[in-house]
Formats: sequence, structure tokens, C-alpha cells
Amino acid sequence: MSNSLEEPIEDDTSDSVPHLREDNESVRLVVVTHEASSQPETVSQSEEMQSRNLMWWFKALCLCALTLLLTLVFAKWGVPFVFQKVLIPILQWEATAFGRPMLFIVLLLSLALFPVFLIPSGPSMWLAGMIFGYGLGFVIIMVGTTVGMVLPYLIGLMFRDRLHQWLKRWPRQAAVLRLAAEGSWFHQFRVVAIFRISPFPYTIFNYAIVVTSMRFWPYLFGSIAGMVPEAFIYIYSGRLLRTFADVQYGHQRLTTVEIVYNVISLIIAVVTTVAFTVYAKRALRELQNADANESGDIEACTSEEMKEKLKLYSYWRSSCGHRVRITLSLKGIEYEYIPVNLLKGEQFDLDFMKINPMGTVPALVDGEVVITDSFAIIMMRSNPEPPLLPRDLHKRALNYQVASIISSGIQPHQNLAVIRYIEEKTNGEEKIAWVNNAIRKGYTALEILLVNCVGKYATGDEIYLADLFLVAQVHGAMIKFKIDVEPYQTLAKCYESYKELSVFEDAVAAKRPDAPALMI
Repeated sequence: MSNSLEEPIEDDTSDSVPHLREDNESVRLVVVTHEASSQPETVSQSEEMQSRNLMWWFKALCLCALTLLLTLVFAKWGVPFVFQKVLIPILQWEATAFGRPMLFIVLLLSLALFPVFLIPSGPSMWLAGMIFGYGLGFVIIMVGTTVGMVLPYLIGLMFRDRLHQWLKRWPRQAAVLRLAAEGSWFHQFRVVAIFRISPFPYTIFNYAIVVTSMRFWPYLFGSIAGMVPEAFIYIYSGRLLRTFADVQYGHQRLTTVEIVYNVISLIIAVVTTVAFTVYAKRALRELQNADANESGDIEACTSEEMKEKLKLYSYWRSSCGHRVRITLSLKGIEYEYIPVNLLKGEQFDLDFMKINPMGTVPALVDGEVVITDSFAIIMMRSNPEPPLLPRDLHKRALNYQVASIISSGIQPHQNLAVIRYIEEKTNGEEKIAWVNNAIRKGYTALEILLVNCVGKYATGDEIYLADLFLVAQVHGAMIKFKIDVEPYQTLAKCYESYKELSVFEDAVAAKRPDAPALMI
């Protein structure tokens, strides 16, 4: 009998109970005890689920009852109050205070000027529909809101740099705006129309969109298209309220056909509004997901990475160092500037050669990581916002081309080591001729490359990779070699725009601690 107790049986279903014979009483006792111990736990979970379900239904019923109660209260006392204290006085004011031409002008001006001061113009649209109806009311709304969208856009262009700094407080919203401004003309038109019918505050959108590469015409036509459904909804709601007021207080009666018409049109208006809102939210969510997918799960500048301040080894007159300083300033990244005097040969000191065996600047030290190429430093710091490359593939390739022409086709020819070598082999005049030829050849290529795609900056109205390289090259050539950019109209236009931005002004060579008091 004892042997049978110790002899195991084949059973893969239990790891907690010894494998004993099933006809043994001890086995049955153990199994029953195990099942009995697990049964209260199952019962407890079931009771908890039932309790949760009951609580959910109780909350739902309470919410429905509260909603119904509030609806009845509003219908009993709220609606009469709105009609007597708001709607009827407005109608009386309309009839006595102004003539219709004056009302036309007042509503038009309010729709045009309210968005400039970030005041919602919805009440004015509602009044336009209530007073003037579908025909003239629609004209007032569309003309007024169009002017109200153009004025903030034009004003925002004058304060573009400040708006850019202000939007840094909300990087996620700024990223969505930038995504909206990328792509083709139709893409920009479609996204602006979506913003107009979405819950996104359009009064802020009118100003904020100027910091992106959004073109004016898709912005204008997209705004008009997006306002059409909203205009009809405001007009309809205004007319419906006026009809109710006339029935309630004007001793008018509605026929059965009119009642059915108003009920059906109300349902259509509600469904249309909900449909437009859902569609707009979904489209905006797709834009946000596209940005998230592109960025991946990488957090480029986490607090862990930035525990120790970056160290930038550079020389005040180095164009390569200049473009890195602009990038760090643009990204809002703090760093310690450590000068390396190239004219005195400090780049060949043993301490610096340990950092960069090539003996060149710039060199960026980020903890234990050392990066000794300006292009690599800039691309490493491509995050956080703003992005250094556009989403449009053609413009992205264009930015790489500009950066490559400057870093490979121009800058090496004006490098200190190359210039000194030419001077040793020839003379000073040959050195200047060599540099002038390389820079002017590169400028000519850049002028041809950018002439058909330039905006406020090199490849549009946003600062991208090409601008970082271009401004450093132009500024450095003017200081070191007295080469003026004026003969190259496209490059000169970009350079004038760069000088208006604080991120470029703060990074200029003359403001480096190692720059001489009088630059020669």
C-alpha cells in the first residue's frame, strides 16, 4: 500500500499537487481541499464583477436622470429667460437702434476685427443669420470672417520670431501645425479646412500658422472652404431661434409641414455638426500619429542626457562652429563654450588632440560621447523641436544638397590648413584668388538651386538644415574674405531674413568670448 502512494501517475495538468494514484483517499482529500480553497476566490471575483456592473448601471441611470432633470429645468425656466432677456431685446434693438445698412456694417466689422483680438466671432455669425437670413447673412459671414482670417495672418508675419518662441511652450501643438504646413498645395488646403471645422481654436491658429511653411493661398482658400459649413449652421440656428421667438411671443402659428420641416432640419444640422467634428478630430489625430511615427520612441534630449552641460570646443571665426552654435541656440540647448585659437595652433595641443585627433573644430563633448564633425553634431541634435528637415521629400533632398555643397564644395577650400598650404606653395594673391573662386562658384550653384523654391528662408518659410549652413557660410565669407553676397539675390534675401532672428544674432562670431575687440 505504501508503494502505491509513492508511485507517481502521468498528469500534466497540475504542478502543485503530488502525482499520486487517483484511487487513494489522500489524493482525493488533497484535491478536494485544493478545489475548496480556490472556490471562495472565484466566488469573490464574480461578486466583485457583479458589484462593478451594478455600480456602472447605477451611475448611468443617475446621469441620465440628472440630464433629463436639467433639460426639463432649462426648458421650463431657461428657454423663456433666454427668449425674454436675450433674444427679444436683440430683435427690438435691431428694429429700433439701427437700420439694416448700419447693422450690416456693424456685423461685418465685428467679424473682421474680433479674431484680431482673439475674441470668438460666433455670436456675430449667429446674429447675422438671425437678422439677415441665408442670403445676405451668408455674404456677411463669409466676407467678414475672410477679412478676420487674413488680418491676423498679416499681423503675425511682422512678429514671426516672437510667435516662434511663444509656440515652444506647446511643442506638441506646434508639431501638428508644422505637419499641416508640409506637403503639396492641396494637402495644405485640406488641412486648413479641417482645422476650421475642428475644435482647434481658430483665433490662435490664424496667428500661429505664420511660423510654418504654410503658403498664403492654400491658407486663404482652405479657411474659406472650412467656414462654409460653420456659416450655414450658425445661420440655421439663428433662423430657428427667431422662428421660435415669433411663435412664442409674436402670436404666429406653424403649420404641420413647417413643424416637420424644422424638426428634420434640426436633426440634419445636429448630425452634420457631429459628423464634421468627428471627421476633423480623426484627421488631426492622424496628423499627430504621423508625427509620432516619424519621431519614434526616441526622446532626443531627456533630462538624463542633459545632466551635464555640453561642452563646445570652437573658434570664434569658424563657420563650422558657427552653424553648430546656431543649431544649439535654435533648439534651446545650453552649452559651455571653450575657445580653441586656430591661429596659435591650440588645435594641436595634446589635450585637445585627445578630444579630436584630427585637430579641427568644432568638437562637442556630451558626457563620455565626443562628436567632432559639424554635420554629425547638427543631425544628432535634430530633436527636440523644431525639426531640421521638412516632411516633403523634394525639400528634404534640397536641404541635404545645400548642406553638402557648403560643407564639401565650399568650406574645405577656405579652410585654414588649405589656405596656408596654397600660400606656402604660391603667394598671397593666389590664396585670395583660390578662395574667391571656390566661394563664388558655390554661391552660383546655390543661387540656381534655390531660386524656384525660396520663401522667407532657403527652402520655404521655416528654418531648416540648409539655413544653418547657408547663414554661417555667408557670414563667415563676409568677415574673413570680404565677399559680398549682394550679387546673389536669392542668397542675399535669405541672409536679410536671418538677421531678423535672435537665434542667428546670438550666435554670430563677434559675440564669442574669444573674438577680438576689433575684428580684422
